[in-house]
Amino acid sequence: MSYPDVTTKTVPAMTVVGLKAIADSATQESIGPIIGPMYPQLIELLGAAGTTLIGPSVAYYTPAPEESEDAVRVHATFPVPVESVAGLETVEVPAATVASVIHHGSMESIDAAYQTLHLWVQENDLTATGYAREVYLEVPDDVNDWVTEIQLDLAT
Repeated sequence: MSYPDVTTKTVPAMTVVGLKAIADSATQESIGPIIGPMYPQLIELLGAAGTTLIGPSVAYYTPAPEESEDAVRVHATFPVPVESVAGLETVEVPAATVASVIHHGSMESIDAAYQTLHLWVQENDLTATGYAREVYLEVPDDVNDWVTEIQLDLAT
């Protein structure tokens, strides 16, 4: 698998609605079983509310040190044009400067993309804040054809 060049960019703040849960660590092995079941519930609640989506799904991850040293808070979200949706948390994801790489393929192989991105950040003397986002750009039926942008928030 190959990855296009890593880039840095500023991403704007966005209002999203979604669900959250805790994973034991930031690995796909730990996050996958947590986030996978969240999406059918999220889509069902959005559909029941008749909510229009205004962009691709964004999963984002924040440290959860109150749970354990390695724990991660997992957020499955969508940007929407309304202030709230019944049963979902509304969050303002702040603007950030990020290091970004595009991952082609299933989530089962995404850890390699994260490793590439973290190595690039280190080699360029930058510091990641511990916050990460996944923007699901293309999600066809065949998960091997998925296109996901991975973003690591950088300290400024």
